[in-house]
Amino acid sequence: MSNKIRIALADDHAILLQTLTDMLGREKDMEVVISAPNGKELLTELKSTKVDIVLLDLDMPIMDGRAVLPILKQYYTSTKIIILSFHDSLMHMRKFLSEGANAYMSKEVDFDVLLAAIRKVNAEGYYFCERVTRDFLNKFRESKQKSPKVLKGDPLSAREKEIVQLICKGRSNGEIALELSLSQRTIENHRMRLSKKIGTNSTAKIVIYAIEKGLFKVSL
Repeated sequence: MSNKIRIALADDHAILLQTLTDMLGREKDMEVVISAPNGKELLTELKSTKVDIVLLDLDMPIMDGRAVLPILKQYYTSTKIIILSFHDSLMHMRKFLSEGANAYMSKEVDFDVLLAAIRKVNAEGYYFCERVTRDFLNKFRESKQKSPKVLKGDPLSAREKEIVQLICKGRSNGEIALELSLSQRTIENHRMRLSKKIGTNSTAKIVIYAIEKGLFKVSL
């Protein structure tokens, strides 16, 4: 059985699409199984082809990455998503990480960095560059100062901390339920309670909370 990371590419730039397909295909632990010029074709291919990671462009014809992201999050919960875009502002990074992307990278990033991000997202669920990590930490600290509902200290139970750590590794509620031998409804209830305690239900902000509290370590 192959242990290769199965990758889907979605980008309307034909040369970039072919170049990435060729370069990623040379890696011993990676395999490009879908190469789509737009979001609609990507979703069609995903119906019959299982992938571990989607490299998703934001700007595509017919159906762009902005429209595809929530569909992937809803129907392909075990698939991890790396946004690969020419938009490299912190505003864009913050927005799409908050909406569920597992990483956000500029198309101008070095190929070795992209490879490292793919491997880290596949293994741990997230890849944050130093710029994003600092920005998210700053924003999260600001939001905590403004929100009176966030409890001080360490409000999470041992079980909730365990669930937070699995969320940080990119696990869906269903996967967490299987791993902890609990029902999915129980996991959903735990997640709802821990979200109230830390003042956010955003997956990205849960990750930042875990980083700040030492529950999850991010290698930069």
